Amino acid sequence: ESSQKEGSTGCPVDGPDRVAWHFKESLTFEGMKENREAFRRMVEAHYLLSVTGFIGIDLLTAFFLPGALVLTLIGGFLFGVVWGTLYVMIGMTLGASLAFLFARYVAGN
Repeated sequence: ESSQKEGSTGCPVDGPDRVAWHFKESLTFEGMKENREAFRRMVEAHYLLSVTGFIGIDLLTAFFLPGALVLTLIGGFLFGVVWGTLYVMIGMTLGASLAFLFARYVAGN
């Protein structure tokens, strides 16, 4: 018998790691598909926070976070084609601008 029990969700970990596990599982294409309505309800309930968080994560792709294509698709999924495109463009433009300014002034000549 295992010391860790799998809950009804199939999560093999307990405690704080359980949240991280669910977050990681939800951000796969399969996880997004399975949790579509939960994500839509979350976006509707916390629209401004969702937009701000999405743009912030998107902005980080310019520095170190790979996955711009995946984030672009997630933006369309969460916010629709028009608003998702706008939010992706804002995040990526800000990220590219900040990366340029960092390289020019902080990283030096």
